[in-house]
Amino acid sequence: MRLRVHAGLLSALFLAFLPASCGSSGDLASFCGNSTQGPCNADADCLTSGCGGEICQSNTEDPLVSECIYRECSDTSLHDVRCACQDAHCRWSD
Repeated sequence: MRLRVHAGLLSALFLAFLPASCGSSGDLASFCGNSTQGPCNADADCLTSGCGGEICQSNTEDPLVSECIYRECSDTSLHDVRCACQDAHCRWSD
């Protein structure tokens, strides 16, 4: 018997277990976007996904989906953060 899992459901379950990015300074500390910590060599290897662009991930990973619910804490323009390669992992950076 084959089990079929809807991609949206799988992504939602995955996101439920991702830790929100936290920082110790600037606007990153109050930003609540998520990072997959996917592998990278340069900033160009990282991209944003999710309905509101609140997920930072590697371009080697399948794009993730998220619920389309606006949350001010995940608005990248309000927090002046960007998805970048840090220590060979895609993470939010200020």
